[in-house]
Amino acid sequence: MHWTARTARYLSGDPRDILTEDALAIYNTGVEKGCSAASGAFTSVPTARMFKPGWKGNPYVKRLLERDRPGARPIYGPVFLVGGGSDVMFTESAGTRVFQRLCASGAMVRRSVYPGLGHDAVVYGSLKDQVAWIASRFAGDPAPSDCAAPTTS
Repeated sequence: MHWTARTARYLSGDPRDILTEDALAIYNTGVEKGCSAASGAFTSVPTARMFKPGWKGNPYVKRLLERDRPGARPIYGPVFLVGGGSDVMFTESAGTRVFQRLCASGAMVRRSVYPGLGHDAVVYGSLKDQVAWIASRFAGDPAPSDCAAPTTS
């Protein structure tokens, strides 16, 4: 769990209530040196050793997980969803679930998976495509979507 301005809206607890000492050390590195300094390091801590027992029962975590689900509410604009084929933090299967929820909510989603790129590398490896997608929206081009067209009966 990363306590950012976004998560702070839902989490008023302390990361020490949820993270183990191993994960807390990595979290603190991220706070002190930036996210990119710590994000890949989280992969060195197995999930079973990252969170304290009962962390999912924490009321602040529950609230965050209920509210921070892409596709749970309508999205008012197109989305460019990028994922790395070798990302162990936001896996391809997680990306597929987010993509499906966004499509089911009626969003227009262009999804691109970059084979071989991990969590940090995909940010830079997809940058040219991100900029082109944004420039195309500013140019007034219609947003492409990989979501299946709704069927009519």
